[in-house]
Amino acid sequence: MSADNDEQVGEAASSADPEGEASQDESGEDAPSQPESQPASGEDAPSQPESQPASGKNAPSQPGDIEPAVRSRPITLPPEDIDLPPPNSVPRPQNLPAPVVRLAAEVTLVSPEQGPTIGGIKITIEGKHLYRESIVRVGGAISATIGAREPSMLSVEAPPRKTAGLVEISVQNPGAELVVLENAFRYVPLPPPKITSVAPNRAAVKGGTELTISGEGFIEDTVVTLDGAESKVLFIDSATLELITPAGEHGTMVDVVVSNPDGKEDRAPRAFMYDERY
Repeated sequence: MSADNDEQVGEAASSADPEGEASQDESGEDAPSQPESQPASGEDAPSQPESQPASGKNAPSQPGDIEPAVRSRPITLPPEDIDLPPPNSVPRPQNLPAPVVRLAAEVTLVSPEQGPTIGGIKITIEGKHLYRESIVRVGGAISATIGAREPSMLSVEAPPRKTAGLVEISVQNPGAELVVLENAFRYVPLPPPKITSVAPNRAAVKGGTELTISGEGFIEDTVVTLDGAESKVLFIDSATLELITPAGEHGTMVDVVVSNPDGKEDRAPRAFMYDERY
């Protein structure tokens, strides 16, 4: 009776596991269950991209990677128990001169009181505590120092200005307060040049004749042209210019033109003639 029961149990077990595979591993213990999300392996597994790191210049930087060229040396900090002196307490080197400190300037006179908008004229400032290192501004523009009689006089060159009118003059000494003189200088429009005479009225055809141009409104930068050709000019004063004529053809009448940097000019037509007898 027990043998028949054993056969029935064996047949039941065979029908439950047709292939006859044991559900226990070789040690007889139950095999652990595998998670359903475990990726497939073997021939049916999908191909995965290789995850080898890139190499070469185009390799992306990884955390912790440092190029040898950009490696910095470690900074060594002084121990906390060392007392460093404050910056202002560090003594100056003995070979450096002490900084120059001047008293504020005192201005009693500015001469002249006006000048042309093209600038270039000399302005004399008189007073006290005036030095070559003093910074002078006329109308807000820095003026070049061209002379000094320290500490009572300075000479500066008036800078050019686009518009006419009154401007201030300021003087700044090293380490001192700025001194400002309101309406101390007036810029005036440059008068146009005017020719009143040209002498002589004849010149040698080989050139070399000294020509004198008289008039008004001439400045050092006045330009003279003879029939359109610029000539080298000697500035005598605001009323006189001199030049040496170039060579020319006999019987040619020459126009003389004077012009200033602001574009204003005057013309003397047929001012002189080249004469082979001269």
